[in-house]
Amino acid sequence: MKPIALPVAHALAYVVPLVLAACAADGHGRAPVLSNTAATTTPASAAAPAARYRTFSFGAGESPPTGYHASAWSAVVHQAFEGLIAQALVEKGYRLTRGTGDIVITLGCGRREFEVHDAIDDNSLPSDVLNTTFVNGSLVVDVNDASTGRRVWRGANETQIPSDHIDTYLMSTSVRAILSSMPGPAEWPR
Repeated sequence: MKPIALPVAHALAYVVPLVLAACAADGHGRAPVLSNTAATTTPASAAAPAARYRTFSFGAGESPPTGYHASAWSAVVHQAFEGLIAQALVEKGYRLTRGTGDIVITLGCGRREFEVHDAIDDNSLPSDVLNTTFVNGSLVVDVNDASTGRRVWRGANETQIPSDHIDTYLMSTSVRAILSSMPGPAEWPR
């Protein structure tokens, strides 16, 4: 992988949250999210037949988002995301069905690594601070109308993730951030 050279100020923007995370916990013995969990959503389609969206099912998985790749853990991560998404949708008032639901949920997830390298003349920072590898994870959730196959809503999230294990707490936080703006069964545009 080709390193990305960033100025010291940019490297520090990544390092400071890491240092703060090492010094704090969330009250459950876990370090807080290392970077902002950025969730973006596409508004619900005005043409969505709101009265029909009561049940959901899962469709085939999508490829990782552009710029991301699958890993050895992808199948386990995908299955865990489905469980977390199902739980969040049930809490919103949807019902999971064994057949095809009114809406079909598809998701794609992946990870990407990037390195930050920088040189500093005064040696005021340790070299491992300026030469660091970061891992970002991305999750895209699509809600598709089962009768038309059209996507009626999309949510996406990118956040810094651990490189050496699957963090289900962070996964849950990402799912909740994404689905918080998805309409409930009675909230679709009319």
